[in-house]
Amino acid sequence: MEIAETRKENVSEYQKSQNVRLVDVFVIAPILIYAGVKYRKIMPQWLAGSLILIGACTAIYNGKNYLVNKNQNNKV
Repeated sequence: MEIAETRKENVSEYQKSQNVRLVDVFVIAPILIYAGVKYRKIMPQWLAGSLILIGACTAIYNGKNYLVNKNQNNKV
């Protein structure tokens, strides 16, 4: 049994989602990483590590999805 999800988006919705991904990569992720590194001495180790890990994962995940969507859009 194959499960596939298809979505129909208009250009405006697509562009908004791509813009949100860029904000995640260039604003949210760096803030999380900065906070984890800068304040690691005054916060619990697990919290600082979590901020750094979540920031890195956010950048990787959204950066990858941005590029995949951009490449798919260029093929159309």
